[in-house]
Amino acid sequence: MLFHYSKILLRTLWRNKTYTALNLLGLTVGMIAFLLIMLYVQYEISFDQHNAQKDRIYRVIKREVGNAYFGTDYFAVTPAPLAPTLQEEFPEVEAATRIFKKREVLLSSDRFSALEPAVYGLAPETFDIFTFTAKAGDLASFRSGNSAAVLSASYARKYFGDADPIGQTLRYKGDHAFTVVGVIEDMPANAHFRMDVMVDFTTLAKLENRSLGNWQSSSFFTYFLLDDRADPDKLAAKLPELIGKYISPNEEESSTQFHLQPLLDIHLHSTANFDIGPTSDSQNLYIYALIAFLILLIACINYINLSTARSFRRAREVGIRKTVGAHKSHLILQFLGESFALSLGALVIAYAAVSYLLPGFSRFVGSELSLAPWKDPWLLPALTAIFGAVGLLSGAYPALVLSSFNPVSALKGKLTGNRRSALRNVLVVTQFAVSAGLVISTLIITRQLKFIQEKDMGYQRDQIMVINLPDPALMDDLPVLKAELAKIPEVRMVSSASSMPNSINSNSGAQWPGKPNDVDIMLYGGYVDYDYTKLFELELVAGRHFSREYGDESKSVLLNESAARALGWEEPLGKNLISWSGDTATVVGILKDFHQHSLHLSIAPLQLFFKDEEYQLAVKVSGSQLEETIGAIESTYKQFSRDYPFDYRLFDEVFAAAYTNDQKTATMANWFTLLIILIACLGLYGLSAFTTEMRIKEVGIRKVLGASVSSLIILLSRQYLSLVLLSFVIAIPLAYWVMSEWLNNFVYHISIGATIFLWTFFAMIAITLLTVGYKTFMAAIRRPVDAISTE
Repeated sequence: MLFHYSKILLRTLWRNKTYTALNLLGLTVGMIAFLLIMLYVQYEISFDQHNAQKDRIYRVIKREVGNAYFGTDYFAVTPAPLAPTLQEEFPEVEAATRIFKKREVLLSSDRFSALEPAVYGLAPETFDIFTFTAKAGDLASFRSGNSAAVLSASYARKYFGDADPIGQTLRYKGDHAFTVVGVIEDMPANAHFRMDVMVDFTTLAKLENRSLGNWQSSSFFTYFLLDDRADPDKLAAKLPELIGKYISPNEEESSTQFHLQPLLDIHLHSTANFDIGPTSDSQNLYIYALIAFLILLIACINYINLSTARSFRRAREVGIRKTVGAHKSHLILQFLGESFALSLGALVIAYAAVSYLLPGFSRFVGSELSLAPWKDPWLLPALTAIFGAVGLLSGAYPALVLSSFNPVSALKGKLTGNRRSALRNVLVVTQFAVSAGLVISTLIITRQLKFIQEKDMGYQRDQIMVINLPDPALMDDLPVLKAELAKIPEVRMVSSASSMPNSINSNSGAQWPGKPNDVDIMLYGGYVDYDYTKLFELELVAGRHFSREYGDESKSVLLNESAARALGWEEPLGKNLISWSGDTATVVGILKDFHQHSLHLSIAPLQLFFKDEEYQLAVKVSGSQLEETIGAIESTYKQFSRDYPFDYRLFDEVFAAAYTNDQKTATMANWFTLLIILIACLGLYGLSAFTTEMRIKEVGIRKVLGASVSSLIILLSRQYLSLVLLSFVIAIPLAYWVMSEWLNNFVYHISIGATIFLWTFFAMIAITLLTVGYKTFMAAIRRPVDAISTE
């Protein structure tokens, strides 16, 4: 019996090669998109799962009520004494640790030196809380105050080659020696922090002049392990006690709050500032997952449509089988077998295609994705579930429809298909409603990103290099370095500052003589030199720029228009502010508002103080020989700092980096919209081919009676055009609502105009006509005698 049905299956698929190919291609494309997206989604939700005690690990984050910084008043950094205090005062805390992250550090061994993006200072309890796999040495010897270091395996090879790293010396900034006491396996990529260089916490804090007893300063990450019998909510209710005891005598009036955050929530649900590592957005993840399921659903809808459309052609086959004794269950198994066979074939092809595409897709999303069942135990069951779900979802309804035909009616060709036609129409409308919605969404996302690129941000960003200066010894020679750089013919201007105009990220409460105690106005700010405002072409609305004509400007300050409004000063020039150094600074100029953050945020009040030596250089260049100019600038830099590498980026790249996630969203939306349209068009092509074939005699008779080719094309295409029009009407309100919510993430954004919907409408009509046009045209130009005589 199985052999008999298998032979019939192969014959059926081979006899109907066009429909087999359409179904196979549609299911394959759907599975490829589904697998790629779901691999990414699974990776994102797998963060920190490698920790054996993951369900008991929590982090403490701090909230400063009213201190909105980059759109939120939550901060991942906490005071240094918090971790030991938690362990001492709360019995339910089994162990607590604090981590200090120091960025841009020069490390060196006898064979190698490099500027590392981060070095982590750890308390020894870290190894008791998180899961680390030791490869060499003894992690227990990592104790406070002993200048110990632990390296990842890759970093041990990086600094010591094939030599035994245990007992070796790693120099911090060329001065302090840390002794390597342990080597761990590289932390997995799906950890919310990935540490390669870990050193003794107390030693690092001392080297960086950080007080370990100061409750008023927050620079440390606090984690703890909760007793498995304890209630985290009850512990959270006790945290306000610490505020009243150590931070503010009046607990209720304090703006500081401490909150608990489960380890497994950090990567997808953290919006805190200064996080220890990059985080993701759970909302985007839900959208990607929804798109994945929609793509797979549309692929299954294609199969259902094509199978039910062909039901009339297979009616006699069913009638004969039932006449000779076939049971309904046998027929259902036969037709389900066809769908499962196509599902299996599509899955095999999709798996091979995803294996080929995965490295490039991984680079695009910035994640280490895997398609190896021997590495990921969940993968084989997931693939089996996809195979079963697609086979069942796409084949169940056609199998029930085909197996339910009355044998007498089937053999006489008297079947009616109104209900099945109505279902096909609903499914086609669903397909194209989703397609139209995604086209509208993609157009809006693309226009918003174009708006960002073309919007006047209030500063110049073309042909500007940004050079980081991590070498602290360089500050003494910075004026000379700037003068030497200015001598390069292609260099037009050089400026040093604490930050570039698109990322001014320091803020503090405004202070001025006579300020009332109940007034709290937050101002972003930074240090800039004489040429900063001129290099970036920041406009003045009143007063003057910092200028060498006035000598030392350390007691001067520039405000933007928003700061003047926030302070309530109608005539701000000549007013005084207290600078960060504690001096009284006079307002000498008012800058026109510019976007010192991304367009996700409003323009904020800003103060700029003067300082001629800071750790970022902006170099304005000209000419077309950019590589030669960069080479000349690097050569000059190396004369002043030999140990530290030349670290630069073009300011355009720095600007674009703020919108990396938005750009990824746009690119993914473009590709997956194209895939959904392709799948929908495959189904539409198959349906139009079948419908045209069913009406071929009608076409012949109409031609004999004088119908033109154009009228026949309209006749055969009208049904599908009306369905597309209906799907477009359904898609408009849904797409408008979803994209309005998305645009609300930007304070400055485009408006959703009618032109976007018109372009989508014409695009969908064009796609429909191109899809069904070939078959309808060939049917319309066919000789009437051939059409009429066809059986």
